[in-house]
Amino acid sequence: MVEPVDAVVERSEPGEVEVEGKVVVRFSISDVRVAKVSHGFVVATGVNVVARFLKHPERVVGLCGPGVQHRAASFIVRRIASAVVRADGGEIIEIYVEPVAVGLADGFITPWGEPCVSLQTVTAWRTATAT
Repeated sequence: MVEPVDAVVERSEPGEVEVEGKVVVRFSISDVRVAKVSHGFVVATGVNVVARFLKHPERVVGLCGPGVQHRAASFIVRRIASAVVRADGGEIIEIYVEPVAVGLADGFITPWGEPCVSLQTVTAWRTATAT
């Protein structure tokens, strides 16, 4: 049986990715949902993404939006995002979010002047013994 449980984020650390030496992407866990399943938990997270240029683009061709094509970009993970959550019953759950793919739309920016990027992530979690 699946039973949603209340969860409170006690601590959170953002992650960071460098994309092709041109862009830095910071991402953080912005929302956590937890459900009890059998003898364990299932965790879902929302991820907030903010990107900044390290080197400004030579030319801007348009605004980032629906239909803008992204290309796969090489990237270096500087650190993964993590959070510690306390669920109902006092269970402590450690959550980790790591990027597995980054897309970059060359020449496109957001209305705020940020690079047009997409980030695909994977979420892992484990229960930790409360001390």
